[in-house]
Amino acid sequence: MPDKITIPDTSCLIILAKVELLSALYRIYKDVRITEIIKNEYIEELPKWVKIEKSKISKQSLQLYSLLDKGEASAIEMGLYYGKQNTILILDDLKARKIAKRFDLVITGTLGIIHKAKEIGMINEIRPYLEKLKKYNFRIAGNIEEELLRMNNE
Repeated sequence: MPDKITIPDTSCLIILAKVELLSALYRIYKDVRITEIIKNEYIEELPKWVKIEKSKISKQSLQLYSLLDKGEASAIEMGLYYGKQNTILILDDLKARKIAKRFDLVITGTLGIIHKAKEIGMINEIRPYLEKLKKYNFRIAGNIEEELLRMNNE
């Protein structure tokens, strides 16, 4: 999937950094871009491979800002700017995911990144990362956790 632009929102960057898997974004997708809004929300220093772009606010995207937090709205806005065939959004918030799906944007989340990290051999097991996520109050539905573990033979 390196031919697609990958756009994580702020919370995904934060949680991936906390569980020490931020580099998975680059290893999996290569072209990682965020808006200045997301950069400002993230606060920490970002790796050099994260490209930062100005928001491209349009009439259509103004409605996003009234429905979602600024980082999520700007991520979806960037996805719309580059087009659904060219982007993958990384969103965990259910409301943001539903809105992105309405625009037919391709989405994944933090758990999807962890799953891909295992697929490419970056990590050996996902269970320790799921446990780390929970320590940071990342909510994982029991059935989703079971399915993820099953898919990864754990």
